[in-house]
Amino acid sequence: MFKQRVPDQAAGVSNGSGAGRTGRVALVGLADALHGLTTGLARAGFSLVHVDTLAEVRARCADLHLDAVLLDDTAGAHAEQVRTLAVAEGDTPVILLSSDAERTRALSAVVTATLIKPVSAATVVSLLRQAGVDAHPEIRVLLVDEDEQTARLATQLLTAHGFSVEPYRSPTAALAAVSARRPGAVVLDLVMAEMDGFAFLEALRRTPHNHATPVVVWTAKALTAADRERLGRFTPVVIEKGPETVRLVEEVSELLSPRDADGDTRPGRRPTDDPDAASHS
Repeated sequence: MFKQRVPDQAAGVSNGSGAGRTGRVALVGLADALHGLTTGLARAGFSLVHVDTLAEVRARCADLHLDAVLLDDTAGAHAEQVRTLAVAEGDTPVILLSSDAERTRALSAVVTATLIKPVSAATVVSLLRQAGVDAHPEIRVLLVDEDEQTARLATQLLTAHGFSVEPYRSPTAALAAVSARRPGAVVLDLVMAEMDGFAFLEALRRTPHNHATPVVVWTAKALTAADRERLGRFTPVVIEKGPETVRLVEEVSELLSPRDADGDTRPGRRPTDDPDAASHS
């Protein structure tokens, strides 16, 4: 099912010079039947560029700034075309998806890895990470929650998906941190003794460069209509601790999902009006 290009390593893909990639993946010829795979990659935070042919990848490799290429065998590429792509992309991982085991064996020597369809998004995400391609290798998430147990859970979830998490039990300390350096996003509880989440949000929006920093409210507080209206001034995303915890990574990923090759936001992204966002995220 999985074969590496480097034969002397028994498990995983050598990340070599791939460490520090930022998660821009070209999807070449992926059929509609693989919609679940592309959705899973997008939810994991990868920036996806849909390309019809290998020729287009070669022609646009300079402006696409690719970190990996995911090639569906339905694109009908010949072995020599795949070999040419792998050589042209240098250390950029090229992963082949195919339903034909014999063809997979024939091409395994010229690509980074081969996978037999059907393929889950989790498998591809794991493979990309082994190759040094991650969705958010540099994105810093500030977690503000005085509950040690739930803060640990959120930190584990976000770290497992490639985010760099800074947990703060003190809202005052967290405000000092965001004032010194703008985070990619903030995950915030509302119920805290030192300063509640509502006061924190108001203070956050007054700090330099943070009037549009993405915020996910993650709380066990039973919200009234007035609470929701008040929160709506600051963030559209409110997640209930416990039953909705699984949404935490998905919502943070969507808030931070990058623009596509033409500069448009992907569906689900909530655009920021912060002119400094690009230079501080």
